[in-house]
Formats: sequence, C-alpha cells, structure tokens
Amino acid sequence: MHHRLIFLSVILTSILISQQSFTPRIDPQRPVRSSAMPVIPADSIVSVIVEFRELPLFLTQQNSAGNAPLPDYRQRFTQFLQDLRSASATASVSPSAPVTVRREFTSVFFGMSAEMPYGLSVAAAALPYVKKVHRTRPVRATLHKSIPQIRANEIWTNLGVRGEGVTVGIIDTGIDYLHPALGGAFGAGAKVVGGYDFYNGDNDPMDDNGHGTHVAGIVAADAADVKGVAPKAKLYAFKVLGAEGGGSMDDIIAAVERCVDPNNDGNMNDRLDIVNMSLGADGGEPDDAPSVAVDNATALGVTFVIAAGNSGYAESFPGKDGNYYYSGLETIGSPGTSRRAITVGAIDSVNNLAYFSSKGPTPGEYGIKPDVVAPGVNIRSLFPGNGMLVESGTSMASPMVAGVAALLKSIDPALTPAQIKSKLVNGAVDLGMKPVHQGAGRVDAVRAAALSATAEPVHLSFGLDDPAMTTWTSVETVKVTNRKNVAQNFSATFTGGAAGVTVSAAPSNFTVAAGGTQTVLVTISVNNAVIPIVDGDIILYSGVMQLKSAADTLRLPWMFSRTTRMLLTFSHPHAYFLGVSENSYFAPYYDKMFSRVRQLDPLTWEVTGPAIEPYDFGVHFRDQSALVLKTGNVFDGAETFAFNAAEALHTVTFGGVDQDNVPFSSLSGMRRSLRVAMPKGIMFASLPAGTATIIVSPVGNDFQFHPTQVQIDLKSAKRVVLPQYPVFTGMSGNVTVSNPPAGFVHQKLRFIMPDGVTATRFFTEVIAMELSGGEYYYNTSIVGADTINVPTGDHTVDLFLMPGADPVHSASVAFHTNSSYDKNTYLDMSTRYLSVVNDSLMLGLPSQRLATSYLSPAGATLTFGDAPVFVTNLSYNNSFGPSIHFNPIYFGSLFEFRYADVNTGHYAIYDDAGVLLKESPLNDFPRDPFPAELKRHTLVLTTHGYRVRKAMGTLTLRNEVDLSKPNADAPIFTSLMVRNSAGTASSGLTKGDQATLRFSSKVLTFPSQLPVHDSTRVWYKKFRSTVWIPLPATLISAVADKDGAVYTVPLAAATAEDSTGIDLRIRTVDENGNAAVMTLSPAFSVGNWQDDGTTDIPEEGAVVPLRFALEQNFPNPFNPITTIRYHVPAAGEVRLAVFDLLGREVALLTEGVRAAGSYTASFNAAHLSSGVYLYRLTAGGMTNVRKMMLVK
Repeated sequence: MHHRLIFLSVILTSILISQQSFTPRIDPQRPVRSSAMPVIPADSIVSVIVEFRELPLFLTQQNSAGNAPLPDYRQRFTQFLQDLRSASATASVSPSAPVTVRREFTSVFFGMSAEMPYGLSVAAAALPYVKKVHRTRPVRATLHKSIPQIRANEIWTNLGVRGEGVTVGIIDTGIDYLHPALGGAFGAGAKVVGGYDFYNGDNDPMDDNGHGTHVAGIVAADAADVKGVAPKAKLYAFKVLGAEGGGSMDDIIAAVERCVDPNNDGNMNDRLDIVNMSLGADGGEPDDAPSVAVDNATALGVTFVIAAGNSGYAESFPGKDGNYYYSGLETIGSPGTSRRAITVGAIDSVNNLAYFSSKGPTPGEYGIKPDVVAPGVNIRSLFPGNGMLVESGTSMASPMVAGVAALLKSIDPALTPAQIKSKLVNGAVDLGMKPVHQGAGRVDAVRAAALSATAEPVHLSFGLDDPAMTTWTSVETVKVTNRKNVAQNFSATFTGGAAGVTVSAAPSNFTVAAGGTQTVLVTISVNNAVIPIVDGDIILYSGVMQLKSAADTLRLPWMFSRTTRMLLTFSHPHAYFLGVSENSYFAPYYDKMFSRVRQLDPLTWEVTGPAIEPYDFGVHFRDQSALVLKTGNVFDGAETFAFNAAEALHTVTFGGVDQDNVPFSSLSGMRRSLRVAMPKGIMFASLPAGTATIIVSPVGNDFQFHPTQVQIDLKSAKRVVLPQYPVFTGMSGNVTVSNPPAGFVHQKLRFIMPDGVTATRFFTEVIAMELSGGEYYYNTSIVGADTINVPTGDHTVDLFLMPGADPVHSASVAFHTNSSYDKNTYLDMSTRYLSVVNDSLMLGLPSQRLATSYLSPAGATLTFGDAPVFVTNLSYNNSFGPSIHFNPIYFGSLFEFRYADVNTGHYAIYDDAGVLLKESPLNDFPRDPFPAELKRHTLVLTTHGYRVRKAMGTLTLRNEVDLSKPNADAPIFTSLMVRNSAGTASSGLTKGDQATLRFSSKVLTFPSQLPVHDSTRVWYKKFRSTVWIPLPATLISAVADKDGAVYTVPLAAATAEDSTGIDLRIRTVDENGNAAVMTLSPAFSVGNWQDDGTTDIPEEGAVVPLRFALEQNFPNPFNPITTIRYHVPAAGEVRLAVFDLLGREVALLTEGVRAAGSYTASFNAAHLSSGVYLYRLTAGGMTNVRKMMLVK
C-alpha cells in the first residue's frame, strides 16, 4: 500500500524542490537588506481575474425576484476591452499589446480571467466599474476507523440515512467513475451522475491523477468492503486539476458556477446540495476571487466544504515558541478563506492536530479558520483502476465533513447552507485547541443531527484591536434560529479571555418561539492599558460563547487579536513601497517578515505587527516615475506615515548605446531599473516601458544607487543587450548614466524545449549584484516575460554582455522557461546567471568559479536543454528517525536546472533482499521520510526527461545505502559534461572524436566530503546493447568544500563506434560503502545516428511493481512524440492502445505477453490531427484509461 500527504496547495518552492515557479530573487543571506518589491515591467504579460462591481446574474435574480431588469453583462465585457485599449498609452504599453480573455464569468462571479500586460492590469484596477483585479495563483490538490470517529455510522444505524437524495459535487482531478465502488458507470442513473472537465475542456471528467477518486470515495464509496460517509449520495465530477495535480483559479471559478447550474442552462433549480473542494492556492484571502465565488454560490443555496491546506507545519526556533510568526499560523489556502464555506483542518485517529494542517486566522481580518477538524491521517479510500490507497492531508478531512453535510441534508432537505454549517460547527466536539487550530472542534455527525437550533455566524471574529485607542470595543450580531416545534429558553455565557477583556451578550437570557429567530448583540471591550502589545508578535485572545437551552447547546468560539498597527497614505494610487527596520520589513503582494500588509483603499495601506523601531521607507510612484526615500522614521506602535510624489526633485537619466553605438533610446524592448541601497534595506524602482528618467527625492550619501538598463527583444531582434554602470551615492542634483559601445562580449544562446512544445514563456531575469567578503549578494532588478513560438522546438537569441563597471557592483542575466504557462507557473528550465570573465562567458557568478566551471569563448554558442543530463540527489536519511528521505535536483550539462524532469519519473525503495517497499512518482510533493529498518536499502530514481536525437533518454540513479551506519547518505554527483576535441560541450560527436567526459562527485556527510577515489568507475556501451565496457577515470581536482572530486574520462573508445547512441554509467562510493550509480541511456550520439523508434521498452533493473498502473504521458500536451509508462504486477497479456474521442482505435502500442515489470512506450502522433485522445491499458482483467492532448 502506498502513502502520500495530499492537499491539491500551490507552493512557490525553494530551489531545492525540483519543480520551481519563477519569482524575483531575494538575497537569502541578508533578508533584512532584501527588497520584496515587485520588479514587473509594464509590458510583461500577467494572468489576472478582473471582478466587476455589479452583482453576478444568479444573485441579481435572487435579490430582485424577477422584478428588476438584468444588467447587460455582454456590454460590460465589451466596454472593458475597449477601455483597456484606450488606456494603453498611459499604461506605457503598445496599443497592439495582446489581451487574451481566458474565461468570462456571470453566474456567481461577475468578471473575467485574462492575460494582459502588467501596465494594463494596473490601469484596469482604476476603472470605476472594476471592483478588484485579483492576482491568479496556481492551484493544487492538497474508511474504516475514521467513520466511527465522526460517528457517521450511528446516523446510518439509528436514523437509517446514508445520503439518499443528495447530490455532492467533487471539484478536483476528476473521478474514476468506472471504479466498482463508485458505480462503474457515468451519466443519468449512475452514481456519478454528471460533470465536466474544465482542465481539458471536454465532457469527460475521468480522473488521471487519483486524488479526486480518493476524495469521492471518502464521501460516497458504496461497496461491500469500503463505505464512504454518505454511501448513497450521488456525485458530480468537475475536473479542474490535471494529471500532475495542478490547475488554475479561473477553472476553479468556472466549476463553482457549474455547481449552481450543473446543466448550464441558466436555471439554478438543479443546483447541487453539497460541494467538496480538496484543493487550494497558498496566500488565501477572504476577498480573493475564488473565495468571493464560493461565498456567492453559498448564498444561492449550495454548501461548500473546503480543505484548509497542508501548510501548517512550523519549525521550532529558539526563543520563539508560541510566537505568531513561527507557529504555522495564517496558512489557510484559497478558497478555504471563504467566509461562508466550511473550512476543514485535519486530526489523526486519537484527535491530535495533524502536523501539516493549515491554521488560521484569515489575513487582514484575523477571522477564525478553520471552522472544524476531521480525520485526515492515513485514510484508506479508492484509487483509479479498481484500487485502494492510503493518503493523508486536509484533502482527506474535507470529504469527511462533506459526507456528514450530505447526511444532514438527507435527514432534512430544507436545511440551508448556513444551517448546515451551524450544525456542524456549533455541534462540534471541543478538543481543547485554539480556534485557529481546530475551529470549534471535531465534527460529530450525531451531535450535528440532534441540534434543533442554529446560529449565524457560527463564530465571533472581532478582528484587530485598534492600538491607538485606550479602550477598544467591537460588536457582533448573532441570529439564533429555533427549528424545534416548541419554544426554547436560552442563556448566554462566556469563557476565556484575560484580565481587561469583557465579553457580554444583550439579551443574555431570551426565548425563541417555535420556528422563530432572536438577534443577540455580542460586545467585546478591551482595556488596552491592561492588555499590552508584545513587540514582534501578534497575540490572539479567544474563548467560547455558549448558548444553552434544555434541548440544545450551541458553542460559538470568539477571538480578537492585539498587535501594532501602521497606516501608510500616498498622494497617488499604485504606489509600491518598502518599509524596513532592523528586525522586519514589509511590502505589498510579496512575503512579509514580521508584519502583514493589506490595502484599505487606493491611497491607504495597513501594516499590522511591525516592530516598534525606526524605519526606512522607499516609495515608488510608478505612474509619476517618482521615487520618495525616507530614513529614521520613528514608529511607536500606532502611527501614520504620509508620502507625496512631489517630494521627488532630482532626475536620473539613462543614456547609453549598444555594441553598434546605437542609442538605447531608439531601441525596442528597453527596460530600466534603479537599485537603491538604503541604510537598512534594498529596494528597486522599475521604470515604465519607454521611460528613461526617474525623479528621486533628496537624500544623503548613506543612500547608494545602482542603475541598470537592458534591451530584451526575444521576438524580432532576438537579442539581449546588457551594459554595466557604476554606482553613485546621495541625491543632491540631476544624474545621467551612460556607457561606451566597446566591451560587450557576444554569445549565442540556444534553448531546446521539451518534446511537443510549440510555444513557451521566457523569463529574462537581470540581477544587480554587490561583492562583499568574497561573495555576491544579489536581487532581481529587471524581469522580461515573453511568449515565444517555437515551431522547431528550439529558440536562439544573441546575448551582448559587459563586464562589471567596478570591482564591487555589476549585473548578470539568467533565463527561465515555462512551456505549460496556460495551466501553471512551474518552470521547465533555468540557466545559471551568466557573467563575463576576460573575453569569455561563464556559467555562474565570478565568485562561484570552480574546477568544473565552463567558460564559453566570445562568439560561441551555448545550448541549454540538451543532453547529457545528471541528477544531484540530496539525502537526509535517518534525519527523522530510521528513514529514507531525499530530494533530487536535475541538471543539464551546462548546469541549467531542469525542473520539469521530475514530472517524467518515479522512484522505488528496496530492502537488502531486493523486496520492493515503496514506489511513487517523483513529483509526490510534499514527500515524507519513508520509515525503514537500520540495514542496507536501495533507492532507484528513474526519469525520461531528455532526448538524444529522437531517442527518448532514460536517467537512472541507484543509491545503495546502509542505514545502520552513522553517515547513511550516498555520494552526490555535482557535474557532468561531454566535451568534443575542441573543448565544447556537445551531445553529438563525430566518429573518432577525441572527446572527454568530465564529471564530479562529493560526499556531504563526511568531513573529507570526497568519495573513495579508487572506488570510482566509469563504463560505456552501445545503446540497446547489454555489454558494458570500462573506461579509465583520472582524478584532476579534489576540493572538499567546492564541487568535490573532479574526474576526466577519455571517450575515444566510445567514439570509435559509428552511427550509434552511447550509454554511460558512473559509480562512486564513500567510506561507509554507500554508493551512487548513475546511468544515462543514451548519453550522447556518435556519427549520423537516428533511433529506430522501438517502443515498449522494459526498464533496466526494474522489479515487480506493487500495483497495476498507467501513468500520465509526458510531455502533455505533446507534438508529435510522447512517452507512456505503465506497470504490470504479474505476467500476462498486455494491450496498450490509443483512441480518439469517438472510440476509434488510432494506434496500437503494445499487444502480447509481458513479464511482470515496468515498461515505457513511445507514441508518435505525426499522422494525427490536434485534439484530445484516450490511451487504454488492459492487463490481467484490469483496465485503466487516461487522456492526452495533441497540439500541432
């Protein structure tokens, strides 16, 4: 059985998490001196969701009862696009700049999702009929003993109710409706009644990930050996997440709309009863677009149950126990931040909070979330292909509650979403935790069903205490409804709080008639002289309001927060700012340190929790091209600071020329930025496109300025030109910067895209650097974002780069690609930062030069995305008890990060007898340590992320480790490059070439950090042959704290072959006998070799898989070749075929007897037209079907 921690939550991971999103670099070594200000050019394309001020269609219909005319939604969409075109001039973008509308929303959310230049998104926010422009964030998917834990089985037994007559929507990765426990069919009359695939845009919501099926099973599985919480409920499958578990916010909103109108006919009489969403995006807010859509849909009668997220884990820091910023608080994902949704955290089988469970409060409002908790650890449920699986996560806890909600709706169909929420929350079992951990407690089906009274709201979130007031008061209104057929007498009592805090109810004793309601005013009063502010912390005070009658007891948690508060006011809208002190910094939109930031109106921002100490401020009025700088601003805990663009007096002008002496002012694609080193922090001011001047306020010599400008034109001129300028200090008059035409070093850069990619998003990142103590400190200063068509699968640009203007300060450039930008922000590849060394280009910063560093001479070509590739597998074995724990990072031979490779592979763990203990995809993030005995184990990583000529490449890494030893981590590989006789990196050699292989390895867990030299071995063989031939390896360098032991290997024996692919194998061992063996098949080609296209290749060294499985093809979408991997646990007849959507077979990839094992097939769709295709694997009476997308 297979265990994973799941919450389908978007993470902007660190560089060590193998799948990376592009974000501007913040200097990790000096966080207080780092800028969190966005560096976004006006013409860079961004994805947004625009929300209009008018109510959406269904809310308008409900509020007017058909008596008022409906708004002209189409006219608003048209007007908006026209107004955007009119705004292009003032937004500093071209009138022909693309605006791509992805989706339009009218039912429960009025607005649209679109891609547009950043400058236009700013202009859109200023339009009077636009309520808000939301940033989009990628979204991911985050029964045995658990059902008695929530007492659902007692509802089955005592009330005879199992969810009959209730429809539950599953917004997720789809549902395997062919699973016997889910009815084995799809459509009217089936258990899975209907649905839609928003991710792929078709009517078949088949699950190609497994998460949605697992969730659906928890809600409503109905088989002899497995029961969901509401096994008789009907299901709707709305697929919004792809095979890798990722998706977009606009697909989420579209699915929410469909839950209110499943048949999409404009009438919501067929709306669903309950909807489960075990997914989310990090950084949720109550008023972000998905939360607004959920709130509106709830108001229309649909109950939403949403996973809180799996981001609640917090590492301990000395002296920070219980501190707000070090406790995993404020980590609820969106749309779990929806005010009306039922947000669910996770507990284990003995009612302990799961370490991963996300915690409240909600940002800005400091509202109570989650609402309840439910079992979410080691939950056994369904898996596609007739399987079962054990998973952990709030994704598992949420459907537990959705199932109970379905039981309540089945018992009483007249219940509203607010009443269902009250029964679940106010009837929960208090587990003795804080409200931001448990909400009201563990859901209890019996107690929820028994309640005849409900309360709205279900808890009292009083928000932030105003530190400027001596006595702060706040009032909340509670509506108590008596659904019993006799009157009830209630009394209100309160627990919790502290000295100086008073909570009272008026009335405190009252009678509610049968079917009647009573309004209760709850007032909190806080004596701020008694309740101190704790500098560097946010203190949450909480308790419980209990409404008790003879028949019912309603428990309503209450809470308020106490901390510092700063207000910032600006003379003009769209001001970007950085505030920094010795111990904290803050800025809009980006991660904050020791403070929380939110916009109150276009000219006012609120900062909560800033440290009580002096601050430096930098404010960039982008529309006015003005920069206002201030230092030494004293903050006493409750202060307002004002900033006016008129304070900027002196002009900085960017001059300069390119390598042909053409003035930059006459070139397209120019971008300019001013780096400002303030006494306490660093900020950047990015100039609007077409602007060559910025006005700066007067400051002294304790401010340092580093100007940067670059031409980024990847489409027409296909070049990047980056000059260098010296820094200057102080601002007491006008300044002009310029450069001569001489000194540029020229290099061609070729980028090879993953298979099937015909368009990609390029991010060109320019950093400004400062050399200090032998190391460079750097920040992103300029970002260019371009969508490039690559019909041939590659793209070449010219780079002209100057060396630094002085020994301390310089600029560098790197490139990042994202070929699936329409669905997620994950990168495929990132180059190293490129630097000039003498007359050559180096991969990396000058201070990072190593024995393995590669210098490319002026005029040469660097090819990124080519073979051979290698993997650095960072191990943390035994760090969490006896266990195997690892994190692989994939690289190309030019040291480029290959993030997408993790999506093409899997890993397996074996014991010392070769027994398979675990098998899982490599992208099963977040990956828990795997418990293992203290003896030898083998970890095998296999990926298929590259090609040599047309041959699909396979990279296999075997780590053979002894967990009984003090150091149980295998050596790592730190570089690998094949060089031809001219010393140039290459994946294609000529026959007889005197080429060499250079690679390096090191041992992180030994003081020497070097492998045992005489243990290192290298072999080669012809592709698809079986005979390995040894090659001599010579140690040429050994530096422990750098790249380790560096070897060179002559390849003349391999290049003596002709017209073939060459495989390589390298083995290295440490002092404890821990070994790393890396195999590349093929690694490079010799002569005019082309692969014969053989398909259905058994994987070398594979053993019997744990289960029958068909993996998602890679790449997907593709054109025209893709790879399919499958596993058969027993020998027998195997058939793998491809079908079109009409059910016609278009390709047969495999047919015949296969031994038990793992196989890889290659599918060439050159003869087929674009569209969605299905591929089906049949073996041993089991069948699995997945989708793939061909895009030509």
